[in-house]
Amino acid sequence: MSIDPKKAFTIALGIAFLLSFFVSIGAPNIRSFDNVRWSIDNADNALGLFLTELRLGIWGFCSSSNVEGMTCDRTGLGYGFFFKNILTTASSTITPAWTRGLVMSVPATAFVLAALVVSFSGNLIIAALLSWFSGAVTLIFMAINLALYSHVKGAIGDLRIGGDTHLGSGFWMSLVVLILCVVSGFGLLFVHRKEHKNLPAFLNKFLPGNA
Repeated sequence: MSIDPKKAFTIALGIAFLLSFFVSIGAPNIRSFDNVRWSIDNADNALGLFLTELRLGIWGFCSSSNVEGMTCDRTGLGYGFFFKNILTTASSTITPAWTRGLVMSVPATAFVLAALVVSFSGNLIIAALLSWFSGAVTLIFMAINLALYSHVKGAIGDLRIGGDTHLGSGFWMSLVVLILCVVSGFGLLFVHRKEHKNLPAFLNKFLPGNA
């Protein structure tokens, strides 16, 4: 039983939309979908109130400690936070400018939805272009996410408090969205060429078998 290619690529866009939607909601609304995470196994650390985990999201952050467990602060877009080593009094601040750019996940989600809707209408070329554009915006979001990760890792490293800083699940979900959008864009163009035997000249060079 063969699978309709158009349906397969449309389903791929649907999956990309769902993943991107969950990322755009993100932590602290959904704790597991954070963008940057710091954690430490040894609870007896020097970062005030025995902090054991920090999860940074688009709309706020969540923290865990032996005192309160996991708590979340819904700060809204563009928040900052302050680290302090209570043993050495060294401190570091992450300004709102570093987290504000994470909002790029929202327009990325909107463009994926637009590509999905247009693919149902049958205009596969526009759907493919929107799919690629969604991937481009998602890539920008991932670059901002990487910059925040690098900055947080450096800031915590300067305090010498230990622990591990790594990319949260939101980043890896966005990577899947990027792959699905790029593949779906090419796939929809293949389907259009198969159905209509032609493509606009500026798109021909993107597909194999075209001079």
